[in-house]
Amino acid sequence: LGSPAIDLPRRQASPAFGEEATFRPPRRMILLRAFIEQFRVLAPVTGFVVLTSLLLTGLTEIEDAYSLAAAALSLPVLYLLGGILACLFVIAVKWLVMGFYRPGERPLWCSFVWRTELVSGLHENLADSWLLRLLLGTPFVPIYFRLLGARIGRRVCMESTWLTEFDLVELGDEVSLNADCTLQTHLFEDRVMKMDGIDIASGCSVGTDSVVLYGSRMEPQSVLGDLSLLMKGERLPEGTRWEGSPARPSQPLPAPLAEPEVPRPLHRNEVRLILEPDPTPAPTCPLSEGSLLLLEPDAHGRPRALDERGCSLAISRAQAPGARILAMAQGGRVGVDLEPLEPSRALESAAELFLPGERAWAESLPPGDRWRRFLALWVAKEAMLKALGQGFSLGVDQLELGPDGQDGLVLRSLCGRAALAQGWCIDLQEHRVEGRTYLVALATG
Repeated sequence: LGSPAIDLPRRQASPAFGEEATFRPPRRMILLRAFIEQFRVLAPVTGFVVLTSLLLTGLTEIEDAYSLAAAALSLPVLYLLGGILACLFVIAVKWLVMGFYRPGERPLWCSFVWRTELVSGLHENLADSWLLRLLLGTPFVPIYFRLLGARIGRRVCMESTWLTEFDLVELGDEVSLNADCTLQTHLFEDRVMKMDGIDIASGCSVGTDSVVLYGSRMEPQSVLGDLSLLMKGERLPEGTRWEGSPARPSQPLPAPLAEPEVPRPLHRNEVRLILEPDPTPAPTCPLSEGSLLLLEPDAHGRPRALDERGCSLAISRAQAPGARILAMAQGGRVGVDLEPLEPSRALESAAELFLPGERAWAESLPPGDRWRRFLALWVAKEAMLKALGQGFSLGVDQLELGPDGQDGLVLRSLCGRAALAQGWCIDLQEHRVEGRTYLVALATG
């Protein structure tokens, strides 16, 4: 099975139902199955014909009583009523013929199997083809399956109707079943029908054309990708992504950065900073993005992401020895940088890159305190370059900074033009992380 192929695991042993119930049925069982099968074949077609006849009769009566225009206007209403009748008929047959579905095993040659195939045939060829396919993705599809016995939470999006033993399906809140995915609550092995439940917890997503086999569970916020197969009895851990046939771990959903509660949504033009210790000294260690879904960078190379509500965010990341930081903003541009609040030789070398006016501002302090202003200039310029999406290719000398009169910095000109500096804001902050103080610069515009 699969690509690359794997050997299927050993099948579970089944109760001994005997040859008569599996491979060598007696004549009476064959006749009984033929009797039930005729209903499975004819009932959906008959229902379709009856509904079509009632629809045409109703349109004819309205045209005779009023006009052709009135009949045309009433067509959607009559068609909807016909679809509701089809769904109610399938629901009634399910409860009358099958009752509750429970986990278990049944041999192929027994009335249970044929009765459930009758219900499935009516569902797929009458209710589904008449109405449900037109309502995919709407709140009406979960209502129909709840009436059939499925346990479905709130705000569930169902773009597929491929489920059969309805009472064995449980969907949490905000689950997404994408187009033509299948929740397979039974399989036949050696002519024995084996059934068990499928539990898909809140916030999960099942991809297009994927199959979830019985006995499996998807923990909250887990994702099964497109064209994938979740084997029976397997469990997808919380917040992970799986894909393939059979499903294998893919890109994990990032774990929350801070407290476990759901973060407050960002408002437009609001900026949020998340600062955390960096356990790895390697500069390539990625910063966790919480519940964000990373997107491709924009045309200027600036990183972007989607939050849990699907809103597009501008993000910026920075890392220094012992700490790392993430800035998020909905609307506008954002750049962030941080450095340890302490003097260094590298800072003395970087001071040569500053403009004369900037150096004069820093050198107005006593020699032992100048490094603080040089450090403020450096982190502010790095944050601005990230917000612009240019990086050091633009050159730090293209950014002219100056004091704002309140121990902060302001962008005075960009590429020699004061007009381009309008609308930009630079915020300098000090933060302590595990006993070490860092200077953080946040640029927004």
